[in-house]
Amino acid sequence: MPDRERLKLVFEEALWWVGKPDNDFSWSSWAGREEACSELERSIASLKRGIVPQTSLLFAPTGPMQELALSSGWSQEFNVLADAFDAAMASEVCPCFEEPRSHLELARDLGVDRHYAEYSLLKCRLCGTAWLLIHYELEAFTRSGRWFLAPVPGHLVASLREEDSEQFVESRDWYFLGGSYFGGIVSRSSGALNWFL
Repeated sequence: MPDRERLKLVFEEALWWVGKPDNDFSWSSWAGREEACSELERSIASLKRGIVPQTSLLFAPTGPMQELALSSGWSQEFNVLADAFDAAMASEVCPCFEEPRSHLELARDLGVDRHYAEYSLLKCRLCGTAWLLIHYELEAFTRSGRWFLAPVPGHLVASLREEDSEQFVESRDWYFLGGSYFGGIVSRSSGALNWFL
């Protein structure tokens, strides 16, 4: 069964590329940006419901996305997307989506905020998925440690900054949370982060 979480990241990144205002749709089978974005948004909605959409032609050679990429100047980025799509379709769920922080290694420190929360970008050694980690702990207080971990679509990796991180995690469909503050239990959550309670 395909890895739906990785597929969702691929489609989110594809939506970003397809939604660029300077794209040239003249060689694509899509009538324009609105139609293309709508198709990708439907695929993302299906994946959120746990259904893998029938979209293999989107990423196929001479498919609508490749034609759009060629005429719009992002064919190399399309090749990366197509490879990621193929890998997600052909694989089982990567352990990084089931066992948070497993197989993850530091890719880049993003900094520390005014509350001394640490922000890091991690990358899975197995599937290459990027993850944003927020870690907060007051060493003077027991059971104060908490962390939040969310997958990051590829197009956001280079531009992600500490000051955008909290809002990014809260905007995701879900994220992992854990740490001593939560009794050592790791779970999925969504919405506002449980910071300073």
